[in-house]
Amino acid sequence: MGGQAGEYYLLYFGKGTPTSWLFELYKDRIKDGMRFKVDVIDTWDMTVTPIDGEFVTKKKDNYHFVDEKGRAVPLPGKPYMAVRIRRVPDAKAEPPPPSVSLPTE
Repeated sequence: MGGQAGEYYLLYFGKGTPTSWLFELYKDRIKDGMRFKVDVIDTWDMTVTPIDGEFVTKKKDNYHFVDEKGRAVPLPGKPYMAVRIRRVPDAKAEPPPPSVSLPTE
């Protein structure tokens, strides 16, 4: 799995043909309650399929976080599939600074 810890990840299955992937992230930069959106990427057919809902992290053990509801990502059982995981920004994030209007002549 590659990506930027806590922000986004890409997991490629190569010739493997799983029918699901248990949502599980390594602990780096992850905490309880973080929200993620997941897409399934078919690299052969060049399609991206979003998975409904959000995956919310919950500590599993000293090393991993899983979805608080124990959800898995459904996969089609075909080779060359990938899973893209992107963090959903917090609603409490700081708003952008106000714009400044300059006087015109």
